[in-house]
Amino acid sequence: MKNRTFLITVILSNITFVILLIHKRSAVTELMYKKQRQEQALNLLAQKENKLKHELCNLQGRPTVKAYAKKYLGMSPISIAQMKKLTTHG
Repeated sequence: MKNRTFLITVILSNITFVILLIHKRSAVTELMYKKQRQEQALNLLAQKENKLKHELCNLQGRPTVKAYAKKYLGMSPISIAQMKKLTTHG
């Protein structure tokens, strides 16, 4: 009787360990896929960041600022003589 109980306990513990091992490996595999997805998202965000930085540098260039000032703000270039009038007139 004791021998039979011991045998059943050993078999059940082995089955439990196998199930736990399968669960552990499936969890590790799932985490590896999750890590890969996050790394891909990180790479995509880094590419977007570089693209936006490049676009910002282009927008901060002198010709772009000058065109924006003329088109949207109604500004025009002034000469040094006009600058003297502005500073002494006010």
